[in-house]
Amino acid sequence: MIIVAGADPVNNQPVAAFLIKRAVDKGVRLVVVNDTDNGLDPFAFTNLPLADMGKALELAARAENPVVLYGASITKQALAVMEKIGDKAAFIALEEGVNTRAAVAFGLNNGFDTADIKVLYLLAGEENIKDRQILERIDKDAFVTVQASFSSPLTDKADVVLPMAIWSERTGSLTNIEGRVQTVRKALEPKGEAKPDWEILSLLARKLGRKLGGSLEEVTARAAERLK
Repeated sequence: MIIVAGADPVNNQPVAAFLIKRAVDKGVRLVVVNDTDNGLDPFAFTNLPLADMGKALELAARAENPVVLYGASITKQALAVMEKIGDKAAFIALEEGVNTRAAVAFGLNNGFDTADIKVLYLLAGEENIKDRQILERIDKDAFVTVQASFSSPLTDKADVVLPMAIWSERTGSLTNIEGRVQTVRKALEPKGEAKPDWEILSLLARKLGRKLGGSLEEVTARAAERLK
């Protein structure tokens, strides 16, 4: 049995949604627990509101190997009910975006207010900041440095742009939704002055008299220690 609570994988985690649908095709029962329309509703054996998480718990308790996938929309009360099943169920958090699980673990996914900040360093990576209110709230007198892989309204607003290698041009790791760290290898060399994200940050740290790591292996080891 698979229970999806407070998440809409069809719209936010398409790979997970595909795997869920494939499991349903093989006879696995799907229970969707959500207070809004969900892309998995048509495939569900049962649809429940979050207030009825107790019924989902009863179904999971009778299942042989229940898996609970939960997202940001789940309430604390609903999650507390589901956790009563204990070690019988496997719990997997569904975060939006690639490598977001690691960002959450490092406390980098909490949001921030750009208003009244005079010096702002933004590591945009390969994603554009979609919330235009964030851009509009950056103080007009703020000094803005953007580390990014692509041009965007954010880089247009920056005083300094640090070009970052794209995903196929850098070796590193991704943390999947199960929390497993997976190594990825670069397929191409970065073009122009672009550098891997870790190298840019290491060079900046060195200029500031700090030591972040002299190699990817050292940076990775320190990150792994931090995640324990």
